[in-house]
Amino acid sequence: MSVTDTAAPARGNSAGVDWANNDYAVCVVDSDGEPLQRVTLTYTKTDLRRLVELLDSHQVDAVGIERPVVLGHSLGGFVAAAYGVRHPGHAGALVLQSTWARFDLERIVETFRGLGGDEIADIAERSYGEGGEVTDAEWQRCWRVFGPWVVGETERARTVANRALNPRGMEVIRSFDVVDELDRVACPTLVCTGELDPITPPAAAREIADALPP
Repeated sequence: MSVTDTAAPARGNSAGVDWANNDYAVCVVDSDGEPLQRVTLTYTKTDLRRLVELLDSHQVDAVGIERPVVLGHSLGGFVAAAYGVRHPGHAGALVLQSTWARFDLERIVETFRGLGGDEIADIAERSYGEGGEVTDAEWQRCWRVFGPWVVGETERARTVANRALNPRGMEVIRSFDVVDELDRVACPTLVCTGELDPITPPAAAREIADALPP
């Protein structure tokens, strides 16, 4: 289990997620005004679960947040959905924005096909599937399918990329599936996405909505 706990200097009464280094997500949790606990999480399924555990009722209540409205976008939607499943009734509400509850390669590929044609679908299948190689030029063709405005040079300059993490990260993403557990969510939940979103199309949002309690 690749989780390292170390004491960190006090940084005031705060809790949340901090991003540090090139390849780690660092959760900083305030413990009743004591020096913060720094938890280094690698991008594994085990550590994703650990991240959710840090958002449980004890940790959140320690900073006086009651019935939080938790928004998860894209991969953050995985965390928000898992939080709602593991701690039903703790959140005041969930917002699941442009995310899914289950990886479905066929759905992704067919959505890209409908938006960009067969060649784009082939690139998407190699990119999101197992063992495929995609050049930067090919991915740029896929990237344009995401919409009229996508991340540009200004935004890329602020991004720290570590491609060595991609294979393991995609393994974790492909294994994510909480559809059969969503009936445990016990708070109002808003599920939304864009009609032309190739990764999280309306079908993915409907799957989440159908699996939630009435």
